[in-house]
Amino acid sequence: LSAKLPESMRKPPSPSTSDLKSFATYRDWRTRTQGIAIPEAEWRNDFAENPDGSVGERITPAFVPQAIMAVGYAHDYDQIRVPVLAFVGYPPLPQDQIRQAHITEPAERVIIEAVFGTSVGMIKNRIKRIERAGGSTRVIELWDANHFVFLSNEAEVLLRYIDSVRNDKFVVMDRLIQGGAELDDAIAGGFYGSGELSGGGFVEEKDYAIEFAVAGTARQRQA
Repeated sequence: LSAKLPESMRKPPSPSTSDLKSFATYRDWRTRTQGIAIPEAEWRNDFAENPDGSVGERITPAFVPQAIMAVGYAHDYDQIRVPVLAFVGYPPLPQDQIRQAHITEPAERVIIEAVFGTSVGMIKNRIKRIERAGGSTRVIELWDANHFVFLSNEAEVLLRYIDSVRNDKFVVMDRLIQGGAELDDAIAGGFYGSGELSGGGFVEEKDYAIEFAVAGTARQRQA
């Protein structure tokens, strides 16, 4: 289904030579194309720096993410026995995607809406799995969330995080959980957030709806 999406939604934007001139310019490009500002230190952790200061190849060997994507798995939360606070992000609404991509063809609009519906169904199934965790569970659903939900929805994440720590006796351990059995390209094309450098070239990065799970052992709340 995602293969039928408009080409502009299936292929992420690519950085120009000037965008790769330095880590500062690369960060600016990613901010413009993703809508969020990721610290430059994060990109330096991901990519090597060329002698002239430009952005080089990805530091992590290409076979690592390829192996992760090839396995395919579903998260099993049944054995979790500590409180869980899960932030589950949804992609932008169809009308927003249609407007941003300047889509006018009725047939393309139908495809976008169908892909969105598939995505929402998969996310709802993921929430059901989270709620089967053995400890107490709270799921916060965030609409129009970026892959990096703690940046795109920072205010709400912090508000819910603090509220849960105060009221649910959480000792917090941050953990980012990405994907699940849904690690395929069924919905990736329409909801990508960026592209990635690999092996000297530019390859597509699939941006899946995510679960930002915050879990920890219970503790006594201070009076």
